[in-house]
Amino acid sequence: MCDKEEPCVVESLADGRIKLYSDGSIVREEQQFPPPPTDANYNFVPYKDIVFDHNLGLWARLYLPPDSKTRVPVLLYYHGDGFCYQVTPATDITHHMCQKWAVTLGVIIVYAEYRLAPKHRLLTTYHDPITALQWIDSMKREREEVAR
Repeated sequence: MCDKEEPCVVESLADGRIKLYSDGSIVREEQQFPPPPTDANYNFVPYKDIVFDHNLGLWARLYLPPDSKTRVPVLLYYHGDGFCYQVTPATDITHHMCQKWAVTLGVIIVYAEYRLAPKHRLLTTYHDPITALQWIDSMKREREEVAR
């Protein structure tokens, strides 16, 4: 049984990463910059983790197409998962998918994370992609200014 002073875990989901407590609170384990999985088939695809908004703690993993010497399109990718479960680019399936897209499509993949519920209210999730797009646009403008 639970102590009346301290709430106890009533239900544990997602291998213990999401916990429902007896007082109704929900706690989700947060993870930033997870280690990438390895796959010999796509080890040649360069990628990098970068924080694009330090104030909000927003970050992305960039996947670059190999041998791109010219300008290439950018594909901004967001995972689904109900805005409350963190599927990071370090999960095998996601990491390999982004690597494969970078190679087969010949584009830069920006896998951007967003703030999740329950810590952040739902509309926050809709603002974070706009922040990522603004960051991508600012990178483009910086390159254009340097080229002048």
